Amino acid sequence: MNQKVLFLGFVGAGISILVTIIPLAIGNLLKVHEIATFGFIGGMFLVIISVIDSGLRQVKTIYYKYCL
Repeated sequence: MNQKVLFLGFVGAGISILVTIIPLAIGNLLKVHEIATFGFIGGMFLVIISVIDSGLRQVKTIYYKYCL
């Protein structure tokens, strides 16, 4: 179980790096700020998705606990 959780943690961190840090690095190396903007958009997208997912899980938990 611990190995699976560790593996999924590394996969999640890798995806976060791909979505956020790599566009920022490419934008800084090429001096193209439009590319670097994608890093911020990717980070924002990850945060928004995680907040929505957390909220939906909480609503689902409350629904199953009190309504069923």
